[in-house]
Amino acid sequence: MKKSKSIIIKLAVFVLNLIFFTSTLLLYNNNTIVFEAVVALLFLQGLSCGMMFFVYYQYKRLQSLARSLNFKYLKGSFPHPKFEGHYKKNWWQLHFVSKETGEQWGLPRTYIKLQWKKPKQFNDVKFIKFKNMNYKGNNILEVKHVMRDYKNYLLLKRVGFTFNKEKIHELMNLLLKIAAESEAKKK
Repeated sequence: MKKSKSIIIKLAVFVLNLIFFTSTLLLYNNNTIVFEAVVALLFLQGLSCGMMFFVYYQYKRLQSLARSLNFKYLKGSFPHPKFEGHYKKNWWQLHFVSKETGEQWGLPRTYIKLQWKKPKQFNDVKFIKFKNMNYKGNNILEVKHVMRDYKNYLLLKRVGFTFNKEKIHELMNLLLKIAAESEAKKK
């Protein structure tokens, strides 16, 4: 089903581009539009095709990364992709985001979340040493514990996007180590 939907979309884009191109040339051939309009319309068509190809290429690249991590690609939109899956018997989510962060507007960030359904307690003081830390070439902004109604997680924020599988695994392993060191002991 999914494969046939993908083929239909690709075929529709091809057919629409062919119709647009042909109708532009027919309008010019019938002296309905001037040559400059033909050039402008074909330039816009080329620009839109290029943008569609770029978005499709990025989507396929991200989909391939998610597959290589054995994660599910949750969010199909290009600007803020989200992956979810299991690594070392833990539930993870990766989110690549570019949003306002205080004084620094729109800078790319990689968010790595180590998630649990059951509430956990952590010694938040131990997270301070990871603030603005450089770990194996990764600039870590912060690590913090976030509580939601249906889950809680440790969140690691990294400066910039990383689409490198090894670097992602390094950061996930670091987050596992941080979780083990900072989890509050039950009395």
